[in-house]
Amino acid sequence: MFISTRYIFKQLFFTTCVIISVVTITVWMTQTLRFTEVIVQKGFPIATLLKLSVLILPEIMTVVLPFGFLLGTLFVFYRMEGDNELVVLRAVGNSNLDITRPVLLAGGLLVIITALLTMVVVPKTNQLFVKTLHKIRNTTPNFYIQDRQFLNFDNLTVYVRKAQKGKILEGLLIHDMRKGGSTITAREGIFFRKNNRLHMTLYKGVRHERNPDTLQPTLLMFEQYDVVLNEKSESSGSMKVSVHGQTMKDLYTYPPHLHAYFTLNQAYAEFHKRLLTPTLILLFGIFGSLSMLLGSSRRSQRYEKAFIGVILSVTTQLLLMGIFGLAKRAIWLNVVGYIFLGTLFLGTLSVLAKPPASLRRWWHT
Repeated sequence: MFISTRYIFKQLFFTTCVIISVVTITVWMTQTLRFTEVIVQKGFPIATLLKLSVLILPEIMTVVLPFGFLLGTLFVFYRMEGDNELVVLRAVGNSNLDITRPVLLAGGLLVIITALLTMVVVPKTNQLFVKTLHKIRNTTPNFYIQDRQFLNFDNLTVYVRKAQKGKILEGLLIHDMRKGGSTITAREGIFFRKNNRLHMTLYKGVRHERNPDTLQPTLLMFEQYDVVLNEKSESSGSMKVSVHGQTMKDLYTYPPHLHAYFTLNQAYAEFHKRLLTPTLILLFGIFGSLSMLLGSSRRSQRYEKAFIGVILSVTTQLLLMGIFGLAKRAIWLNVVGYIFLGTLFLGTLSVLAKPPASLRRWWHT
């Protein structure tokens, strides 16, 4: 490996790792905050929050890696052009393809990593994530009730004036919209869990309700009264089966137990999408090299050239997403994705090796 190739490879690898790490951590922390309230409300330990955070990390990385590599390529070549290093490399006989060689090597390495994430790791983590989230959402809350707090359940609201140790309650007001609606006031109450349902045993209170036929109010005074706060148990609700959580084998063979959840076209679109998505990293690196190596070296045009690389990458990403979105309805469009990316690879490499005269004149203006 040439000294210049090793030098650019080290610069590119270090810069890309820094950018990917910063962006991944930022997005990861933002996504993790979505689960914090649910975890705290349901009374799960902090380990459950950490588990959910780790499970979403591989999918975030698959999204961040292509654009992180693009930004790393643009930054390295922008700096090298500012320090006149590209001029020196060309002066000693290096062509644009020679200078792009470390981009192809680093991009190939990241393609392998992304392929492993996309085809193996992400489907498994998606399955575990859906199972964990289903368990959390279908588990009754483990509230620690505080003074002067409102608790909202399905069609039922509870107000607590005073709470001792989060379980022994005083001054209760319950508005129940189930079965015609009623309002209950009680002097004392006990909050407890039974068969994964939340219960309250109320003492010394009054139940106010209205007769649906005569619309006359009725009062029921009681010494003890039991209220079930949530009707659904932990076993209620079916777990969502998504195409994103299936293995590559299941997407290709499309076994009968998946027919009720998604169509064959959707399975094949997801299968080919996972095959092609990792190659975007290499293509985005070539876009970055193409935009920075061609054209004038004037300082005023460096930002414009970097912007062109970003526009090419974003447009390619959007078009590929559109192709696979349409492939869910027409299976033959999966082939269009391969033709589209293959054409871009060959076209950009040929332009990088020998730019047309018209393009060179336009780029230098």
